[in-house]
Amino acid sequence: MRYFLLLPLILATLHLYASQNIGINGKKLTPDTSKESYSFFISGHIYGQKNGSSYPSSTLLAALPFLKKSPASFMVLSGDLFENFNDIDIHNLQKSFLSQVPFPVFNAPGNHDFGMHDNINLKLAKKKYKQHFGPVYSSFIFSNDLFLILDSESDNGAIKGKQLAYALKALDHAIEKEKVNNIFIFFHRLLFENNNSDFSDSTLSTTISNGGPNSADDSFTQFIISKLKKQHQIQSYLIAGNIGYATTLFYEKHGNITYIASGLGDSSKDLLLKVNVPANKQANFELIPMAMSQTNPLELADYNRAQLNDYATSKRSGFKQFLFKLPFIKFVISLPPKQFFYLGMLTSGLLFFLIFLIFLITKRISQYNKSKEFSKTL
Repeated sequence: MRYFLLLPLILATLHLYASQNIGINGKKLTPDTSKESYSFFISGHIYGQKNGSSYPSSTLLAALPFLKKSPASFMVLSGDLFENFNDIDIHNLQKSFLSQVPFPVFNAPGNHDFGMHDNINLKLAKKKYKQHFGPVYSSFIFSNDLFLILDSESDNGAIKGKQLAYALKALDHAIEKEKVNNIFIFFHRLLFENNNSDFSDSTLSTTISNGGPNSADDSFTQFIISKLKKQHQIQSYLIAGNIGYATTLFYEKHGNITYIASGLGDSSKDLLLKVNVPANKQANFELIPMAMSQTNPLELADYNRAQLNDYATSKRSGFKQFLFKLPFIKFVISLPPKQFFYLGMLTSGLLFFLIFLIFLITKRISQYNKSKEFSKTL
């Protein structure tokens, strides 16, 4: 029994030391030891808008000439490679983008990447994903920095079991053995807002998320963020990807942890995020506009909750602004997705009961009036 309990840790260790430096485009990551600095790109939700196209976002494809000329070492995507999980979309992604990029591309899978949007069996979808793109979670050390890529979809937003054991093992190894300077962790859902003191008043899931599933599960905060907050000497970057419609970027720094979300919406607002890591290991970020007509009035630090909430408010009509000021509405939109679902089911049930009750009362009144009229005729 004791050895059985150690099985997840043993499997995680074997997974950890397996080769994890092959991108989803089949290109191998080879560290250039002659360089003291390096750079890489971040993006997410690269299929863009839900327009039925089987190709990636037009803004991403338009950026290919720029990417081909870039000296960047690699690119990390944070989920939703395509709108529909089928052979046509997979082929078009590989042919139009992945095969064209000169460096390795890694991905933290999103719900669309497992066919959740298409109601495909999760087990079969994961098997198909692995056949085309490799493992659903992985890690690698590059220039003494840790890159940890997680799967936020298999357990509905929870990081647990073998994956949690793997993540903790990778972090311990990087912190204690490798003495890394920076830690970059990628995932699709906005996992960092769940039960995190840095986001105690947050409604990110309803303000900037593309919708779809998130989760009220706090395993990521409980086991991973809590560990990172204790490593004051290491800068950690937590990067999600389930945005792109309301905004293309979210950025906030709290202590030694920087929270980022990046995604494409197939619009003039689309941005690529380039991360430059110089010799001093203090990472800095560069915003790359993806549309020729784009004017970008904001600096990176301005893509925070206050700015984005103000932007969302400015887009609402007077009546909507009035509604969003009501205490009950504020309470409802701040609920975690699971509680929001239960409240919706309860409200629907009460509404159905009320309609049914009105129907019965109306029917009884009608029957009473008919019987009264009939008695008058006798």
